Amino acid sequence: MKENTIVGFKTLTTTICLITVLSVSVGLTARVHASNDNQNPVTFFKSAANAEAKWVHFTPKPTGDPDTWSIKLLLDPVASCFQPMYVNCPYAGADLNGVAGTPPTTPPSYDYYSTVSGPSGGSPRLVMIFSDNGDMELRPLTWVAGVWAHESGSTTDWDVNGGTCGFLYAATYNAGLLCHTGKTVTDVFVVTDSAWQLTNPNGYTHYIDDISYGSTFITSPQSGCQESDGNGDFQGQQSGNFGFDNDGCIDGDQNQVSSTNRGDGRDFQSAQITTSTFDATANTVTITGFGTSNGIPLTFVFVALETGPTTPGWVSFAFSDGYTNAGTLVNGNILLH
Repeated sequence: MKENTIVGFKTLTTTICLITVLSVSVGLTARVHASNDNQNPVTFFKSAANAEAKWVHFTPKPTGDPDTWSIKLLLDPVASCFQPMYVNCPYAGADLNGVAGTPPTTPPSYDYYSTVSGPSGGSPRLVMIFSDNGDMELRPLTWVAGVWAHESGSTTDWDVNGGTCGFLYAATYNAGLLCHTGKTVTDVFVVTDSAWQLTNPNGYTHYIDDISYGSTFITSPQSGCQESDGNGDFQGQQSGNFGFDNDGCIDGDQNQVSSTNRGDGRDFQSAQITTSTFDATANTVTITGFGTSNGIPLTFVFVALETGPTTPGWVSFAFSDGYTNAGTLVNGNILLH
């Protein structure tokens, strides 16, 4: 396996039946999303701590997959979450963008890879939320560590909540749709939240790939998405520092540029990124936008040259108040691939 980064239930049936209750307890009904970009196929969400949700390059990849991108959903152990307490349970997931509307006639599916074996606790699952506030959830029953598994919506791995049926366990896709006849889909997401199981004392990671939903097939982030972040101190006309995160399409973080001392003792924080341009030949990124310096609104141009095996990297600031500063890094690094 390689990754590169840019309750005491007596039966498994009982475990699955209580997934809806547990989902509410960990806050999935009020989950907080990262900054959304409609160009991205998914928008990540996670609990505030002990969880991670982002795109990574991961091998081995599923059979026939055209790339090495996968969605990483990591949950660290939380002592208060383990059964029977269920307090502060972590969760991580990804919302599918642009899929609301009529439910597809073809059952959805996805591939997943688990780092641990055991009962699934209902994770990872693909959840379809309907306009009647009910849902359908596609999930495996067990995990096998270290192998990719295909979760097909053509099986009886669906649990149905609400609608005209109340609750159905191990239903077919068509049976679930009948429970929500005439209703539209308002949200679709993939989530993992089974860190409450005593069988996962060290937490676990799920990798998700090849999500098929109607005409949508998700196997990678948007075109042109790449690692782009860095921080450190630099020596220019004056000594300054910088920090930037320009790969929200990968990790769901807000893209931004900042400095606690741009060189003249004034700070800077971007408020909006207007453009971001990569130059593969020069190994640079140019970011423009506007923000504030010491509370004063202004525009900016920030250029970063990637740190190499034997070169420290370089940055440049230019602000609309007339101040500029550029120089090589004296510590820190810049990653642009």
